[in-house]
Amino acid sequence: MESSERDALQAVETAALLSTLSVAAEWMSAYQARRDGRDPSEQQPHGIAQEAGQTAGADLADLSMRLVASLTLEQETGAAALLRRLDQMLVLRRMGALLTALHQHLLSLYPAVSESVVENARETLRARALLAAQDGKAFHEAAALFASRVLRLVAQVRDEMG
Repeated sequence: MESSERDALQAVETAALLSTLSVAAEWMSAYQARRDGRDPSEQQPHGIAQEAGQTAGADLADLSMRLVASLTLEQETGAAALLRRLDQMLVLRRMGALLTALHQHLLSLYPAVSESVVENARETLRARALLAAQDGKAFHEAAALFASRVLRLVAQVRDEMG
């Protein structure tokens, strides 16, 4: 096996291990929260929901920009393209978790926030699930539209949360 092929294989194996560890860490965190009696579906006090919602919004904006930046590298091939796609899937997974949390925070704030922002968060979460199933050029186009949608949601949340 050639040195560059070996390096590419090691990079892919490392990325796969890191993604597995990332998923495991998220699962353990959620599991520990449940064991400690914290249920993410429960209503939260207004101040906590507002602060957590703003943090989730900021993180979603950052991840949206990371997703858009990754779309500019479509000339990559081989292991580099595989690693980029893996990173995109991890970004979308994290965005899904943040959108779920944001939706819950908004539900806790309702009726202080509009029904439209709560519904927008739910629909954006559904759009993320559809995006993850796309491939190739369709993925690139849908990902750019999704990132724009997330940024509009974040702006709407900021406006409504004050």
